[in-house]
Amino acid sequence: MGFWSYLDMRFFCRLEVRFSKSVKKFELCLLRYYLVHAIQHGKKDKVFEFFDIYSQELVGNPDWLSWFCKFSSFFFSVKESTKFLFLFFFFFP
Repeated sequence: MGFWSYLDMRFFCRLEVRFSKSVKKFELCLLRYYLVHAIQHGKKDKVFEFFDIYSQELVGNPDWLSWFCKFSSFFFSVKESTKFLFLFFFFFP
């Protein structure tokens, strides 16, 4: 995700203001995809790293909270869901 910072500093900051909402939406979708991909491929270390890096940014963000609720009920079985929810509440007390 460090590459996103580079793109943001190099290109996205130079866009007209009317495109900023689209860039933020793209970033949100990319972060969600990264998380889904890491979970699907069993990369727990990457999931923990993701929450370690982005937990402060995600706290209180209604887009993420509603997505996590939908995501966990759709993606995980009941047994796995409890593991995920523990992780979620660990980073979002």
